[in-house]
Amino acid sequence: MAGKNIGSLVVVEGSKPRGVVTERDIIDRVLAAGKDPEATTVADIMSTNLVEIRPDASLKEAAETMLHKKNRLLVMEGDELVGIVTATDIVKGIHKEGTSFDISKTVTKRVLTVNPETRVDEVLRLMSGRRVGSIMVSQNGRPYGIFTERDFVRKVLVPRTEQSKKVGGPSHEEADNCQGGLGREGSSPHHGNQWHQETPPP
Repeated sequence: MAGKNIGSLVVVEGSKPRGVVTERDIIDRVLAAGKDPEATTVADIMSTNLVEIRPDASLKEAAETMLHKKNRLLVMEGDELVGIVTATDIVKGIHKEGTSFDISKTVTKRVLTVNPETRVDEVLRLMSGRRVGSIMVSQNGRPYGIFTERDFVRKVLVPRTEQSKKVGGPSHEEADNCQGGLGREGSSPHHGNQWHQETPPP
């Protein structure tokens, strides 16, 4: 998942899909549950409540199905798995069609925030408990960065970074030897922040 920069994997047995493993499954069912990632198999944490959709389904139907079922959609042609539809795919489809909408009707206004000194394991518990895929990191009342499920997989789990690390990165004394924090892309808090948020579907 980290290597391919994707948020989910379809688990197959033979050629038949048996489950889906997401970044959120890893956080909720492994880390938040206190399990060892190296001793946990995908069968232990995968979601088996699979939601299927036809290849000729409309974008609107796919969005409604995803919203109702709260899961990624497996595109099936008969018994054959031909693809998967994620929330990111829906957004790309909307953009491609040039569809416009009032963003004020969809924005989440109750934003969860932490400060840069917050430990990663504390942030994970908060994200898991609130069922959110990202959390805002703020400093002195201003946005500093965003920490996402993908940040955790890529920057903590895969490189085996200690979860006691601060979500905002190193202290001032350590800053000369490290570029940026876990929720930022090596940029100054005063300019050039690279914001990145890719919230997985529910």
